[in-house]
Amino acid sequence: MSKFIVFIGLLTFLLTGCGTEPSWEEEKNIEVSDRIITEDVTVQWELDDHQASKKGTLIRLTVKNQDQPIESFDVNHEKLLHLIIVSKDLSYFNHVHPEYKGDGVFEITNDFPSGGEYRMVADFKPTDGSSMSKMEWVKVGGEIPKPTAVAEDSTLEKSVDGKKVSLTVESDFEAGKELTFNVYTK
Repeated sequence: MSKFIVFIGLLTFLLTGCGTEPSWEEEKNIEVSDRIITEDVTVQWELDDHQASKKGTLIRLTVKNQDQPIESFDVNHEKLLHLIIVSKDLSYFNHVHPEYKGDGVFEITNDFPSGGEYRMVADFKPTDGSSMSKMEWVKVGGEIPKPTAVAEDSTLEKSVDGKKVSLTVESDFEAGKELTFNVYTK
């Protein structure tokens, strides 16, 4: 009999935790956000005639959200869009700022030094969206240079266009060890 009384008491205690009203009656509706998210954004990359030339190759980027052109962009790091162009062999690098033409289209002319594959990275911030980067490999026609071996350069000081740049490292290079690099310009 005492086990039965304990069981009833325990059951009563547990059931008093359940309210008399269903919990879904207190739920609130959440509106769907119109915020632009990275996963929904695509970039269509076009190069005129895909050729390396000294006269410049037109690069056109069309930025879309769910297949619709994005109309408005916020200034991000002082520009609407940053385009990084890097050759596959890392011998060429260019950071440029295409002009916004409207309807999600940006254009710029670039002088590719040779044919080959180039990685294009577009960094931008749509209005009502987060900062995002989209990238693509593109092939540029023309003569492809022969690969060259990477040569060690023990000089950590260079002069470019009258600017002197030096690099210092606070400790020896060692795998798995953190390093602090200091860059100085004059």
